Amino acid sequence: MNLNKEQELAVKHISGPMMVLAGPGTGKTTLILERIKWLILNNIDSSEILGITFSKASATEMKERFSKISDEKIEFATFHSIFYRMLKWERKLIGYNILLEYEKYEIVKQIINKNGLEYEDIDEITNLFLKDLGLLKNSLIAVENFNSINFSKSDFETIYNAYEGVKEEIRKIDFDDILVMCYEMFKGNEYILEKYREKYKYIIIDEFQDINIVQFEIIKMMAGKYKNLFVVGDDDQSIYAFRGARPEIFLRLPKIYENIKKVNLINNYRSSDKIIEAANNLILNNELRYEKELNANFESDTEINLKKYSDANEEAESIVSKIKKIKSLSDVAVIYRNNVQANVLIEHLLDHNIRFNTRDDIANIFNHWVFKDIISYVKLANDKDDVESFKRIINKPNRYMSKSVIMKADYNLKRIYEVQGLKTWQLDRIDELTYNLNKLKKMNMYDAFKYIRKDIGYDNHIKTYCLEKSINSDPLINILDELTELVKSFETIAEIEDYIIKYEKQIKESSKDKQGVTLTTMHSAKGLEFEHVFVISTNEDIVPHEKSYDDIEEERRLFYVSITRAKRNLHISYLNEKFDKKMKKSRFILELKLKPKFSINEKIKHKKFGEGTVKEVDGETVYVVFDRLFLKRPLNIDYCVENDLIQKVGSE
Repeated sequence: MNLNKEQELAVKHISGPMMVLAGPGTGKTTLILERIKWLILNNIDSSEILGITFSKASATEMKERFSKISDEKIEFATFHSIFYRMLKWERKLIGYNILLEYEKYEIVKQIINKNGLEYEDIDEITNLFLKDLGLLKNSLIAVENFNSINFSKSDFETIYNAYEGVKEEIRKIDFDDILVMCYEMFKGNEYILEKYREKYKYIIIDEFQDINIVQFEIIKMMAGKYKNLFVVGDDDQSIYAFRGARPEIFLRLPKIYENIKKVNLINNYRSSDKIIEAANNLILNNELRYEKELNANFESDTEINLKKYSDANEEAESIVSKIKKIKSLSDVAVIYRNNVQANVLIEHLLDHNIRFNTRDDIANIFNHWVFKDIISYVKLANDKDDVESFKRIINKPNRYMSKSVIMKADYNLKRIYEVQGLKTWQLDRIDELTYNLNKLKKMNMYDAFKYIRKDIGYDNHIKTYCLEKSINSDPLINILDELTELVKSFETIAEIEDYIIKYEKQIKESSKDKQGVTLTTMHSAKGLEFEHVFVISTNEDIVPHEKSYDDIEEERRLFYVSITRAKRNLHISYLNEKFDKKMKKSRFILELKLKPKFSINEKIKHKKFGEGTVKEVDGETVYVVFDRLFLKRPLNIDYCVENDLIQKVGSE
């Protein structure tokens, strides 16, 4: 195996703590396996070596790859699997003691219903609680000190205490409990801790930047005697804070282990020099990081392509046209900040019969309750006798129609006027609803969605609902925004219903097509690489996300991970407008310091305006003084070059 000098230095390290800073594409997996092989060649018993990864797939891959270079058996495991084995041996836990994920989900769902905690979508709120629960336990936070952004303190503690009570009653634990129980076992029993210190004298951890507090506290105790802790990771790729990952642990290692050795893997074997230069420029803006810069292993004539689009539909259509020219779809990835952004792109991929696969489960946006609310307005506008639609929207926003009034009207809008005892102001609200429905009937889908949200007041209803429940309204508003963008191409409800049938069928058939284009969020893109990468909608409030400005460095790391997935061809795009709102391009684009396609004082010839001189360059837009018109005019260079409107002449 050919190793560079940094890799060789790390591989031949035997005793004492070591940290290896392994940037994207620097060959960290090879290094880990070669280092284990080196330990064995230096008379370290293979049974004393423990390799820890963050996923079962990674552990399996490590095991398979190591078997090709050595006959020795090495224990590769995830944190959960190795800690569970310890608990099983020491606390006599057996398989049925562990709650399966679907059991856990059903218990929490029943608790929410039983306690009368009314939420619009019980499935969504159950999943949010489970995410919060994992964050609480992985961070070793007591429930009384935990502040959820998804629940009021009272609701969260009610669900939490009931959930813990059910587990105790049925004598089961969940996967998060495994970590906490192992931590408590080592803290409370020196004999057991010493046993595992002797058993695993050499501990190797991959993707160390993703470690959380409880995992590290356990590892720190296990490695406390011999301190043979070998960690590999990249603080610049720490992007899982929402799961409890703490990059500051990586940064504090030299203070925890004063004699720790450090190796920087700086040779990137994946991406071209242009991509690596931009990635270095970007990540240098982070302050809380180890100083390092990647070196590219090869040069390329291909420039990073930066493009502005008017809206998400134009962006998707252009990307699809570019993808159609690429021979192998499996060499292509489209990366976005939020899962919901995939829907507009998917619409265009389906229209052009382009195969794709998804790294994340694409939530069916048409199954979301906010879509069902909005579409119910449109249905009721077209059929005043639609009972289900009437029941769904009559009090969204609140029109103060009680359940008894609705029942007396036989769930029919027309019959509400026949109900005795209604106040004048209540009838006024029904008049207003009838007026709105009559207007909706004449609108296309896009105008209807906007009218329901703004004029009828559905957005305000959502914000009021979230305020009452002490939950964040932004995710719901974002879904409404994406839906509004998605229906731009539909005139009638029949068209969108036909599309939904096609969408659901194709998602099921195409989403796992490994020969197709890969669609992925920035978080799920980590660890992947592609010849062609499209990073889309890189605007302020999207990336960086509007709710993440207090952790701008993690948002920058997300963008860094995204662009370093590309080998040779990187396309970055942003929008001029989204949902009728002017958008700014992401600050991260400026931080890339991309070289303009045209330089100051360069002579160009334009088919329409004649000959001119470049006077200013702002990204993909140039300002040109045309000799014939004496006009300073901004030109979108990407557009002009693609359409053969501009020819370079020379420089002054």
